[in-house]
Amino acid sequence: MRLSTGRAGRAALAIGLLMLIGGGVAYATIPSSDGTISGCYDEGQGKLRLIDADTGEQCKKKETSISWKTAARLVCPTGTTLSTGVCIEDTSRSPALQSPAAHVCALDGRRLPSGGELRTFRRAPGITLSPLGEWTDDIADTNAGTTGFTIFIVTDAATATTDSFNSLAYRCVAGAGIG
Repeated sequence: MRLSTGRAGRAALAIGLLMLIGGGVAYATIPSSDGTISGCYDEGQGKLRLIDADTGEQCKKKETSISWKTAARLVCPTGTTLSTGVCIEDTSRSPALQSPAAHVCALDGRRLPSGGELRTFRRAPGITLSPLGEWTDDIADTNAGTTGFTIFIVTDAATATTDSFNSLAYRCVAGAGIG
């Protein structure tokens, strides 16, 4: 096979390079800057083609315009911070016994954090846990003492256990929404 080095060969090479570069530019703008992918669906042929809506490209008359976001992001209610996939309240609530604290969280459609969630959250910038520790929902059956179980608490320094007869600060956890 012989490659042409004449005028036609150079022109073909230039056109090929332009097509590669042009395709790269078009690809770079899909999805759009806000993460939206736009396309046109031809129901008669069962075909979907992607378009670059940012440059004004539109669907043909026989096509249906569709679009979707490429990725969802998790959002938290005001006063909470996203940590380990959940939203934990930024400030602790007034001390209470563990069971009533869990009940108050439940009334708000929330729950107490797990020990792992609270241990990770305490490392977030600007977060300081109560010096005596804060309640988690982690309970261990010790079959010892008057209660027979202990509840794990988390402080800024470590994880500890206590019985349920202490009043401690606590935070509630809300589920993250998709925004």
